[in-house]
Amino acid sequence: KLFIASTLLLLTACNDPFAASLILLFFASCQEAPKTNDYLLRQKITAEEYKARIKAEKKRQADLDLPYRMLSGDEKIESLAFIPGTDREPVWAQIEKNRPTLAVLLTDSGVSALDPAYRSVREKVPFMAIPREFSGSRSDFVRSWPYVKSVAENQNAFYHALSFGEKKDALRVIMIDSTLLTEDQWKWIADELKNNAAVSVLVSAKPLNDSERERFQSLVKKSKQKSIIWLTTGIDQSKISKTTSNMASIYELNARSAKIVPAVLGDAPMQITKPAEFGILKFDWQNRVAVFEIRNAADEKVETLVAKF
Repeated sequence: KLFIASTLLLLTACNDPFAASLILLFFASCQEAPKTNDYLLRQKITAEEYKARIKAEKKRQADLDLPYRMLSGDEKIESLAFIPGTDREPVWAQIEKNRPTLAVLLTDSGVSALDPAYRSVREKVPFMAIPREFSGSRSDFVRSWPYVKSVAENQNAFYHALSFGEKKDALRVIMIDSTLLTEDQWKWIADELKNNAAVSVLVSAKPLNDSERERFQSLVKKSKQKSIIWLTTGIDQSKISKTTSNMASIYELNARSAKIVPAVLGDAPMQITKPAEFGILKFDWQNRVAVFEIRNAADEKVETLVAKF
């Protein structure tokens, strides 16, 4: 054990100091228990800090090993699921049961790559994602969602779009980076609305405010779009609504995130007073009919709307 640890340490110390520290811990574990304390003292870290390092490394490896599938552009979207923000754990099994053609994650923050239910659904269902509030580097996000690197419009941002299906059955998914709606992104949205897809699905982790909504509707009036679906979250009650702008029908589906009451005392757990809900969109391309549904964690329908496109 000591020989292996020494060899690995020499090979990795220069390239990856953190990996070297893990090997040092392995080296220390081969010695008597009192020597481990000596190791921690030499590294000038506490046992708690070291546990945090181990946890972070496990998460990093889990992110790298996370199953990932993606559709080819000629595959038709028969059904699409969208999942809002906090406390999505109860809905992963329901998403897997419904087996949508594609799922969109309105924010990837708070998703644990170590969650077995999440890993299971990622193995079976292709995903697209956008961050809500992102504090890490862009490379951290791309590491979990490698397709973004090749399709993002702006290599310093997250907004991107992909088309699925062909000609009259084409559906374009437009992922809005709602962390900051810059002028460049507004111009990009205007260009995206000029696409020839039968249905455009815009995905945003935050609902539009009044001025943004007005600006969006003015862009729709200048486009040739007839069927636009906006998927978002951020209200206490799930809702499906329809508005018209020029010749276009705009359907807004707002799926409720979990309502969480923060802990008041010490390490007491947070209380979830209302679990998260999710949406399923089903497309009948032959009859040009779509069914929009909001469902709860028990897979029961909360809101339903039937639309022609």
